[in-house]
Amino acid sequence: MSSPIADAVRVSTGGLLALCMLYPLDLLRTKRAAETSYDSKKKEREDDGAIGKKQSSKSISSSHRNAPSSARIRGQITDRNSSNIWQDFALIVNNNGVAELYRGLYSRALHCLFSDLVYYYTYASLMNRKLSSLKSIDGGGRGTGSIVNVSQSIQLGILAGIVTNVFTIPVDTVSMNLQISESEKRMGIWELAWKIYKEYGILRFWKGLLPACMLTINPAMNIALFERMKAWYVFKKRDIKHQSSAAQLSAFEAFILGTVSKGAATVVTYPMIRLKTLLLKVSEEYEEEDSLSTNRETRKKPVSAVDVIRLVLKNEGVAGFYRGMYVQLLRSASGSGLMFMVREALR
Repeated sequence: MSSPIADAVRVSTGGLLALCMLYPLDLLRTKRAAETSYDSKKKEREDDGAIGKKQSSKSISSSHRNAPSSARIRGQITDRNSSNIWQDFALIVNNNGVAELYRGLYSRALHCLFSDLVYYYTYASLMNRKLSSLKSIDGGGRGTGSIVNVSQSIQLGILAGIVTNVFTIPVDTVSMNLQISESEKRMGIWELAWKIYKEYGILRFWKGLLPACMLTINPAMNIALFERMKAWYVFKKRDIKHQSSAAQLSAFEAFILGTVSKGAATVVTYPMIRLKTLLLKVSEEYEEEDSLSTNRETRKKPVSAVDVIRLVLKNEGVAGFYRGMYVQLLRSASGSGLMFMVREALR
Protein backbone atom coordinates (compact mmCIF):
# COMPACT_ATOMS: atom_id res chain seq x y z
CA MET A 1 0.00 0.00 0.00
CA SER A 2 1.30 3.42 -0.94
CA SER A 3 1.52 6.38 1.41
CA PRO A 4 -1.59 8.61 1.04
CA ILE A 5 0.36 11.85 1.32
CA ALA A 6 3.01 10.69 -1.17
CA ASP A 7 0.36 9.65 -3.69
CA ALA A 8 -1.54 12.92 -3.19
CA VAL A 9 1.62 14.97 -3.80
CA ARG A 10 2.47 13.02 -6.96
CA VAL A 11 -1.01 13.41 -8.43
CA SER A 12 -1.40 17.08 -7.47
CA THR A 13 2.00 17.81 -9.03
CA GLY A 14 0.86 16.21 -12.27
CA GLY A 15 -2.49 17.98 -12.12
CA LEU A 16 -0.88 21.37 -11.56
CA LEU A 17 1.55 20.81 -14.44
CA ALA A 18 -1.32 19.80 -16.73
CA LEU A 19 -3.34 22.88 -15.74
CA CYS A 20 -0.48 25.27 -16.45
CA MET A 21 0.22 23.66 -19.83
CA LEU A 22 -3.43 23.52 -20.89
CA TYR A 23 -4.85 26.58 -19.12
CA PRO A 24 -6.13 28.39 -22.25
CA LEU A 25 -8.23 25.28 -22.97
CA ASP A 26 -9.40 25.24 -19.35
CA LEU A 27 -10.48 28.87 -19.68
CA LEU A 28 -12.31 28.21 -22.94
CA ARG A 29 -14.11 25.11 -21.68
CA THR A 30 -15.38 27.06 -18.66
CA LYS A 31 -16.57 29.94 -20.84
CA ARG A 32 -18.40 27.58 -23.19
CA ALA A 33 -20.02 25.58 -20.41
CA ALA A 34 -21.14 28.79 -18.67
CA GLU A 35 -22.48 30.41 -21.84
CA THR A 36 -26.24 30.38 -22.33
CA SER A 37 -28.57 31.37 -25.14
CA TYR A 38 -29.13 34.61 -23.23
CA ASP A 39 -25.44 35.42 -23.44
CA SER A 40 -25.53 34.88 -27.20
CA LYS A 41 -28.55 37.15 -27.58
CA LYS A 42 -26.88 39.82 -25.46
CA LYS A 43 -23.75 39.71 -27.60
CA GLU A 44 -25.92 39.90 -30.71
CA ARG A 45 -27.66 43.03 -29.41
CA GLU A 46 -24.32 44.62 -28.56
CA ASP A 47 -23.00 43.71 -32.00
CA ASP A 48 -26.12 45.12 -33.68
CA GLY A 49 -25.65 48.37 -31.76
CA ALA A 50 -22.02 48.63 -32.81
CA ILE A 51 -22.92 47.88 -36.41
CA GLY A 52 -25.71 50.48 -36.35
CA LYS A 53 -23.32 53.18 -35.15
CA LYS A 54 -20.84 52.36 -37.88
CA GLN A 55 -23.50 52.34 -40.58
CA SER A 56 -24.94 55.69 -39.47
CA SER A 57 -21.58 57.35 -40.06
CA LYS A 58 -21.08 55.86 -43.51
CA SER A 59 -22.77 56.20 -46.90
CA ILE A 60 -25.47 53.82 -48.10
CA SER A 61 -23.12 52.14 -50.54
CA SER A 62 -20.54 51.61 -47.83
CA SER A 63 -23.12 50.03 -45.53
CA HIS A 64 -24.12 47.60 -48.28
CA ARG A 65 -20.52 46.54 -48.71
CA ASN A 66 -20.16 45.93 -44.98
CA ALA A 67 -23.45 44.05 -44.50
CA PRO A 68 -22.16 40.55 -45.40
CA SER A 69 -19.14 41.02 -43.15
CA SER A 70 -21.36 42.14 -40.27
CA ALA A 71 -23.57 39.11 -40.72
CA ARG A 72 -20.55 36.86 -40.60
CA ILE A 73 -19.35 38.52 -37.41
CA ARG A 74 -22.78 38.17 -35.82
CA GLY A 75 -22.94 34.54 -36.85
CA GLN A 76 -19.57 33.86 -35.26
CA ILE A 77 -20.72 35.48 -32.03
CA THR A 78 -24.10 33.79 -31.73
CA ASP A 79 -23.30 30.33 -33.09
CA ARG A 80 -20.69 29.30 -30.54
CA ASN A 81 -21.06 25.57 -31.10
CA SER A 82 -20.12 25.83 -34.77
CA SER A 83 -16.94 27.82 -34.21
CA ASN A 84 -13.70 25.98 -33.53
CA ILE A 85 -11.38 26.59 -30.64
CA TRP A 86 -8.82 28.44 -32.76
CA GLN A 87 -11.43 31.02 -33.77
CA ASP A 88 -12.34 31.50 -30.11
CA PHE A 89 -8.70 31.90 -29.12
CA ALA A 90 -8.16 34.40 -31.94
CA LEU A 91 -11.23 36.38 -30.87
CA ILE A 92 -10.10 36.52 -27.24
CA VAL A 93 -6.56 37.59 -28.18
CA ASN A 94 -7.84 40.16 -30.69
CA ASN A 95 -10.20 41.76 -28.17
CA ASN A 96 -8.17 41.59 -24.96
CA GLY A 97 -4.64 40.46 -25.76
CA VAL A 98 -2.71 37.26 -25.03
CA ALA A 99 -2.86 37.86 -21.27
CA GLU A 100 -6.62 37.24 -21.41
CA LEU A 101 -5.94 33.55 -22.15
CA TYR A 102 -4.47 33.28 -18.63
CA ARG A 103 -7.11 35.25 -16.75
CA GLY A 104 -7.72 33.61 -13.37
CA LEU A 105 -4.74 31.23 -13.63
CA TYR A 106 -3.56 31.86 -10.07
CA SER A 107 -6.94 31.12 -8.45
CA ARG A 108 -7.51 28.11 -10.70
CA ALA A 109 -4.07 26.72 -9.85
CA LEU A 110 -4.80 27.23 -6.15
CA HIS A 111 -8.08 25.34 -6.48
CA CYS A 112 -6.47 22.57 -8.55
CA LEU A 113 -3.66 22.04 -6.05
CA PHE A 114 -5.89 22.20 -2.99
CA SER A 115 -8.63 19.93 -4.38
CA ASP A 116 -6.20 17.34 -5.77
CA LEU A 117 -4.31 17.13 -2.48
CA VAL A 118 -7.50 16.70 -0.45
CA TYR A 119 -9.15 14.30 -2.91
CA TYR A 120 -6.27 11.91 -3.52
CA TYR A 121 -5.13 11.93 0.10
CA THR A 122 -8.69 11.05 1.19
CA TYR A 123 -9.07 8.47 -1.58
CA ALA A 124 -5.71 6.77 -0.85
CA SER A 125 -6.49 6.70 2.89
CA LEU A 126 -9.90 5.13 2.28
CA MET A 127 -8.40 2.65 -0.18
CA ASN A 128 -5.70 1.59 2.30
CA ARG A 129 -8.30 1.07 5.01
CA LYS A 130 -10.45 -0.94 2.62
CA LEU A 131 -7.52 -3.13 1.59
CA SER A 132 -6.56 -3.70 5.23
CA SER A 133 -10.09 -4.77 6.13
CA LEU A 134 -10.29 -7.11 3.12
CA LYS A 135 -6.93 -8.68 3.96
CA SER A 136 -8.00 -9.27 7.55
CA ILE A 137 -11.18 -10.95 6.31
CA ASP A 138 -9.14 -12.96 3.79
CA GLY A 139 -6.73 -14.03 6.52
CA GLY A 140 -3.79 -12.07 5.09
CA GLY A 141 -3.79 -14.05 1.89
CA ARG A 142 -3.76 -12.84 -1.70
CA GLY A 143 -7.06 -14.27 -2.80
CA THR A 144 -9.82 -12.43 -4.58
CA GLY A 145 -11.15 -11.30 -1.21
CA SER A 146 -8.28 -8.81 -0.86
CA ILE A 147 -8.92 -7.13 -4.23
CA VAL A 148 -11.01 -3.96 -4.47
CA ASN A 149 -13.35 -4.20 -7.46
CA VAL A 150 -14.42 -1.34 -9.73
CA SER A 151 -17.71 -0.76 -7.92
CA GLN A 152 -16.00 -0.47 -4.53
CA SER A 153 -13.33 1.80 -5.99
CA ILE A 154 -15.99 4.12 -7.44
CA GLN A 155 -17.79 4.23 -4.09
CA LEU A 156 -14.58 5.24 -2.33
CA GLY A 157 -13.93 7.87 -5.01
CA ILE A 158 -17.41 9.34 -4.57
CA LEU A 159 -16.95 9.56 -0.80
CA ALA A 160 -13.55 11.24 -1.24
CA GLY A 161 -15.10 13.65 -3.75
CA ILE A 162 -17.89 14.69 -1.37
CA VAL A 163 -15.37 15.42 1.38
CA THR A 164 -13.26 17.42 -1.08
CA ASN A 165 -16.19 19.47 -2.41
CA VAL A 166 -17.33 20.56 1.02
CA PHE A 167 -13.93 22.18 1.63
CA THR A 168 -12.96 23.36 -1.86
CA ILE A 169 -16.11 24.46 -3.69
CA PRO A 170 -15.87 28.08 -2.41
CA VAL A 171 -12.47 28.34 -4.11
CA ASP A 172 -13.97 26.78 -7.24
CA THR A 173 -16.79 29.35 -7.24
CA VAL A 174 -14.37 32.27 -7.12
CA SER A 175 -11.89 30.87 -9.64
CA MET A 176 -14.61 29.98 -12.16
CA ASN A 177 -16.19 33.44 -11.98
CA LEU A 178 -12.78 35.03 -12.47
CA GLN A 179 -12.46 33.00 -15.68
CA ILE A 180 -15.82 33.94 -17.18
CA SER A 181 -15.93 37.56 -16.02
CA GLU A 182 -16.54 39.99 -18.90
CA SER A 183 -15.49 42.99 -16.84
CA GLU A 184 -12.57 45.00 -18.16
CA LYS A 185 -11.42 45.52 -14.58
CA ARG A 186 -9.43 42.52 -13.38
CA MET A 187 -10.56 41.71 -9.86
CA GLY A 188 -8.40 39.74 -7.47
CA ILE A 189 -9.45 36.62 -5.60
CA TRP A 190 -10.33 38.38 -2.37
CA GLU A 191 -12.01 41.28 -4.14
CA LEU A 192 -14.33 38.98 -6.09
CA ALA A 193 -14.95 36.79 -3.03
CA TRP A 194 -16.02 39.87 -1.06
CA LYS A 195 -18.26 41.00 -3.94
CA ILE A 196 -20.02 37.60 -4.05
CA TYR A 197 -20.43 37.57 -0.27
CA LYS A 198 -21.74 41.14 -0.16
CA GLU A 199 -24.29 40.68 -2.96
CA TYR A 200 -25.38 37.06 -2.49
CA GLY A 201 -24.39 35.98 1.01
CA ILE A 202 -22.11 33.27 2.37
CA LEU A 203 -24.24 30.36 1.11
CA ARG A 204 -23.61 31.40 -2.51
CA PHE A 205 -20.12 29.88 -2.27
CA TRP A 206 -21.73 26.45 -1.79
CA LYS A 207 -24.53 27.00 -4.34
CA GLY A 208 -23.29 24.24 -6.66
CA LEU A 209 -22.53 21.75 -3.89
CA LEU A 210 -25.34 19.31 -4.77
CA PRO A 211 -24.44 18.86 -8.46
CA ALA A 212 -20.75 18.94 -7.51
CA CYS A 213 -21.34 16.03 -5.12
CA MET A 214 -23.28 14.18 -7.81
CA LEU A 215 -20.40 14.94 -10.16
CA THR A 216 -17.95 13.10 -7.90
CA ILE A 217 -18.78 10.09 -10.07
CA ASN A 218 -16.48 11.66 -12.70
CA PRO A 219 -13.13 11.51 -10.84
CA ALA A 220 -14.25 8.29 -9.17
CA MET A 221 -14.86 6.64 -12.55
CA ASN A 222 -11.64 8.13 -13.88
CA ILE A 223 -9.35 6.69 -11.22
CA ALA A 224 -11.25 3.38 -11.00
CA LEU A 225 -11.07 2.82 -14.76
CA PHE A 226 -7.43 3.86 -14.84
CA GLU A 227 -6.41 1.49 -12.05
CA ARG A 228 -8.39 -1.40 -13.57
CA MET A 229 -6.96 -0.83 -17.08
CA LYS A 230 -3.50 -0.43 -15.57
CA ALA A 231 -3.79 -3.73 -13.65
CA TRP A 232 -4.99 -5.55 -16.77
CA TYR A 233 -2.35 -4.00 -19.01
CA VAL A 234 0.53 -4.61 -16.58
CA PHE A 235 -0.57 -8.24 -16.16
CA LYS A 236 -0.66 -8.77 -19.93
CA LYS A 237 2.65 -6.97 -20.34
CA ARG A 238 4.33 -9.16 -17.70
CA ASP A 239 2.80 -12.30 -19.20
CA ILE A 240 4.02 -11.46 -22.71
CA LYS A 241 7.56 -10.64 -21.55
CA HIS A 242 7.61 -13.57 -19.08
CA GLN A 243 8.74 -11.32 -16.24
CA SER A 244 8.70 -12.61 -12.67
CA SER A 245 8.58 -9.14 -11.12
CA ALA A 246 5.71 -6.67 -11.55
CA ALA A 247 5.92 -4.66 -14.76
CA GLN A 248 5.55 -0.87 -14.70
CA LEU A 249 3.75 1.53 -16.98
CA SER A 250 5.86 3.78 -19.14
CA ALA A 251 5.06 7.51 -19.18
CA PHE A 252 3.42 7.23 -22.60
CA GLU A 253 1.33 4.22 -21.57
CA ALA A 254 0.13 6.06 -18.46
CA PHE A 255 -0.79 9.06 -20.63
CA ILE A 256 -2.88 6.92 -22.99
CA LEU A 257 -4.70 5.06 -20.20
CA GLY A 258 -5.35 8.30 -18.30
CA THR A 259 -6.74 9.94 -21.44
CA VAL A 260 -9.10 7.04 -22.20
CA SER A 261 -10.39 6.74 -18.61
CA LYS A 262 -11.10 10.46 -18.28
CA GLY A 263 -12.69 10.64 -21.72
CA ALA A 264 -15.15 7.87 -20.81
CA ALA A 265 -15.98 9.49 -17.46
CA THR A 266 -16.51 12.91 -19.09
CA VAL A 267 -18.92 11.66 -21.76
CA VAL A 268 -21.09 10.02 -19.08
CA THR A 269 -21.13 12.97 -16.66
CA TYR A 270 -20.93 16.08 -18.88
CA PRO A 271 -24.57 17.21 -18.42
CA MET A 272 -23.90 17.43 -14.68
CA ILE A 273 -20.63 19.30 -15.35
CA ARG A 274 -22.53 21.97 -17.28
CA LEU A 275 -25.25 22.18 -14.63
CA LYS A 276 -22.63 22.73 -11.94
CA THR A 277 -20.93 25.45 -14.01
CA LEU A 278 -24.20 27.31 -14.58
CA LEU A 279 -25.07 27.13 -10.88
CA LEU A 280 -21.68 28.45 -9.79
CA LYS A 281 -21.89 31.27 -12.31
CA VAL A 282 -22.61 34.65 -10.76
CA SER A 283 -24.59 35.82 -13.77
CA GLU A 284 -26.45 39.01 -14.53
CA GLU A 285 -28.85 37.37 -16.96
CA TYR A 286 -31.52 36.45 -14.44
CA GLU A 287 -31.24 39.85 -12.82
CA GLU A 288 -31.74 41.61 -16.14
CA GLU A 289 -34.69 39.40 -17.01
CA ASP A 290 -36.32 40.56 -13.77
CA SER A 291 -35.11 44.15 -14.09
CA LEU A 292 -38.70 45.45 -13.92
CA SER A 293 -38.94 44.24 -10.36
CA THR A 294 -38.33 46.91 -7.71
CA ASN A 295 -37.39 44.35 -5.08
CA ARG A 296 -33.59 44.13 -5.03
CA GLU A 297 -33.58 40.86 -3.09
CA THR A 298 -35.93 39.26 -5.63
CA ARG A 299 -33.66 40.23 -8.51
CA LYS A 300 -30.56 38.94 -6.75
CA LYS A 301 -32.07 35.59 -5.75
CA PRO A 302 -30.01 32.78 -7.38
CA VAL A 303 -31.88 30.13 -9.34
CA SER A 304 -32.03 26.51 -8.23
CA ALA A 305 -30.80 23.42 -10.06
CA VAL A 306 -34.36 22.69 -11.20
CA ASP A 307 -34.68 26.23 -12.61
CA VAL A 308 -31.43 25.86 -14.55
CA ILE A 309 -32.50 22.50 -16.00
CA ARG A 310 -35.83 23.99 -17.03
CA LEU A 311 -34.19 27.02 -18.69
CA VAL A 312 -31.69 24.88 -20.59
CA LEU A 313 -34.42 22.57 -21.87
CA LYS A 314 -36.63 25.52 -22.82
CA ASN A 315 -33.98 27.57 -24.62
CA GLU A 316 -31.54 24.96 -25.95
CA GLY A 317 -33.22 21.57 -25.75
CA VAL A 318 -31.56 18.35 -24.63
CA ALA A 319 -28.51 19.18 -26.78
CA GLY A 320 -27.92 22.17 -24.51
CA PHE A 321 -26.67 19.87 -21.76
CA TYR A 322 -23.78 18.91 -24.04
CA ARG A 323 -22.84 22.46 -25.02
CA GLY A 324 -19.07 22.82 -24.92
CA MET A 325 -18.40 19.09 -24.40
CA TYR A 326 -15.80 18.97 -27.20
CA VAL A 327 -13.55 21.46 -25.42
CA GLN A 328 -14.20 19.75 -22.08
CA LEU A 329 -13.12 16.40 -23.54
CA LEU A 330 -10.01 17.90 -25.08
CA ARG A 331 -8.97 19.63 -21.86
CA SER A 332 -9.96 16.99 -19.32
CA ALA A 333 -8.76 13.91 -21.19
CA SER A 334 -5.36 15.36 -22.06
CA GLY A 335 -5.01 16.86 -18.59
CA SER A 336 -5.77 13.51 -16.95
CA GLY A 337 -3.26 11.80 -19.22
CA LEU A 338 -0.54 14.26 -18.19
CA MET A 339 -1.47 13.92 -14.52
CA PHE A 340 -1.22 10.12 -14.48
CA MET A 341 1.94 10.28 -16.60
CA VAL A 342 3.67 12.41 -13.96
CA ARG A 343 2.25 10.23 -11.17
CA GLU A 344 3.66 7.02 -12.68
CA ALA A 345 6.97 8.68 -13.53
CA LEU A 346 7.43 9.80 -9.89
CA ARG A 347 6.71 6.37 -8.40
